[in-house]
Amino acid sequence: VKKRVLAAVAQGQQKIEAYIAATQPPDPMEVARLRQQFINQMTVILSPTQFNEFALRYSQGAQVLRQEMRGIDLDPEQFQQLFSALSTVTGQPVFYYAGNDPALVKQQQALQAQQDTIIKQTLGDQFFSAYALSQDPVYRSSEALATQVGAPDNDIAPLYQINRATQTELDRIRNDANMTADEKVEALSQAQVDQAQSLQQLLGPDLFAKWLQTQGAPK
Repeated sequence: VKKRVLAAVAQGQQKIEAYIAATQPPDPMEVARLRQQFINQMTVILSPTQFNEFALRYSQGAQVLRQEMRGIDLDPEQFQQLFSALSTVTGQPVFYYAGNDPALVKQQQALQAQQDTIIKQTLGDQFFSAYALSQDPVYRSSEALATQVGAPDNDIAPLYQINRATQTELDRIRNDANMTADEKVEALSQAQVDQAQSLQQLLGPDLFAKWLQTQGAPK
C-alpha cells in the first residue's frame, strides 16, 4: 500500500511540475485540479480512515487551511472538524481562481462566503472573529512589524488600530474626487505624520527608532 501511495504521489507531482514548466504563468485552478486528481486516487488505494488522514496532511485544502489558521489557537480535533466541514468548498478548483473572469470570480466569492459561514458555524463567534482579523493584510503586516522591532505581543492590537486607521484615511484621501492633486499630496503626508506620532507614543523612543529604520528613515 505504501508503495502504491508513493507511486501515485510521485506521478501526480510529475504532472504538476510538467504543467508548471510548460505553462507560464500557471493557472492555479489547473494546479488544483491536477493535485485533486492524485488525491482522489487514494480513495482506491486507502481505506476511508486512511484516506481522511492522508487528505488532512497533503491535500491543497488542508495546506490552505493551515495557512489561514496561522496564529489561531485550534486543537487537533477542532482543525479536523473544520477541515471536514470545508472539504466540499476547498476541494473545488474555482476556489483557487486568480483571474478576472466575472463569472468565475462570482463563483469564487460564493465559495469564500460559504467558507466564512462554515468556519463561524463550526468554531463559533470568538474563533471566527480572530480568524477574520488574521485575514486582514494590515493586521498581518502589523503583527510582522511588531516582531521585527521587538514590540511585545500586547502592542499588536493598538499597532493594528493605528495602521488600520491610517490606511482607511489614506484610501479616503486617494479616492476623494473633490481634492486637487496638491491637496492630496499634503493630506497624505499629514496622515503619515499623524501615524508616526501615534506610533512613537505607543512604542517609545527605542522601538520607534527601529520602526523608522524599517521605513528607510535615519534614527
